[in-house]
Amino acid sequence: WHVVGADLLAGGAKGESPIQQTWARGAELWQTANFAVLRRPGHELDVNDLPPHAREVDVFVEGASTVIRERLSSGKGVAEMLHPRALAYIERYGLYRAPIPGNWARGTLEGAKFFLHADAAIPKVRELSAPLVSRHVPAADADFISVVGGDGAMLRGIREHWRSRLPFFGINAGHMGFLLNGPEQVSAGAFPPCDVIFRQLPMLFLEFEDEDGQTRTAHGFNDAWLERATSQSAWLEITVNKVRRIPKLVSDGALVATAAGSTAYARSMGASPLLADTPAWLLVGSNVLEPAHWRSALLSPDTTVEIRSLEPRNRPVQAFVDGLSMGRVVALRARLSRAAAVELVFCASHDMAEKIAAIQFGA
Repeated sequence: WHVVGADLLAGGAKGESPIQQTWARGAELWQTANFAVLRRPGHELDVNDLPPHAREVDVFVEGASTVIRERLSSGKGVAEMLHPRALAYIERYGLYRAPIPGNWARGTLEGAKFFLHADAAIPKVRELSAPLVSRHVPAADADFISVVGGDGAMLRGIREHWRSRLPFFGINAGHMGFLLNGPEQVSAGAFPPCDVIFRQLPMLFLEFEDEDGQTRTAHGFNDAWLERATSQSAWLEITVNKVRRIPKLVSDGALVATAAGSTAYARSMGASPLLADTPAWLLVGSNVLEPAHWRSALLSPDTTVEIRSLEPRNRPVQAFVDGLSMGRVVALRARLSRAAAVELVFCASHDMAEKIAAIQFGA
């Protein structure tokens, strides 16, 4: 669903709305996507301008988003103009109050309601989640999501629930547990914990081009990659911001990873892990034969990368997102999403930054 104000639909009947004219793939989205249209008093909407799949929602609040931003930037309160969850998120990261908003904040989950995401078929998960089962609530009523399992369980939880815009607090029942808190940290005090760090982390926006020319899209939290689908090495072309940087990469494959995902598959390929709040992401080659000395590249947040197979028939490749197979593809295009993000929550005594430091310095 795309949540939009009525002003973005003006001129829709003639194909002249801001969505159709300025959004990426706007004309296509207008015909195929679902829109929740917010109607406020004083903002008229011509029903002829509605897209084919639209649901109108009356919002009885004062002021437009521009007014809210202006009040925040001038230090004025907006509590009466926002839903409590939206206000809490803005307050947490200091949005609209500084030139550069923060991507982490210290806070509390004390008294917050949680939805439990856990696979009870796994003995250790069942043991750790037992004290929580009777206290969890449906996802629609939760303030955060508690994931019990390993990093794979966290990635599955994110894949299923990131659109709810709820923070994720993980309890490690696996091996590494980089994205989660240690069970000893949780058992040592009350749950939910009162002293935590929230980290706002971007997701990858991914486009996969199939052999028939069709394009599929997906979001990933850790990483996405192409790898050879047969015993032959993959021949790949690497393009960065529409500039061909590697005409022919001979390797087992190539991967892109967020800073949060740099400790996973990217690290096993030889890349150095990034701090979670590093304004960068990674492009990494797997078992590179040519170019002989290339291994990885650091990418700026506004970079777009395309990895394309040079021999899709003779040297086919398959795609993966956070370990989930996307099947055989011809090309992968990736960038950091401008809209999709995830909040991970850590006990303040052992934050994600401390875990990365331990890896970097061999602790």
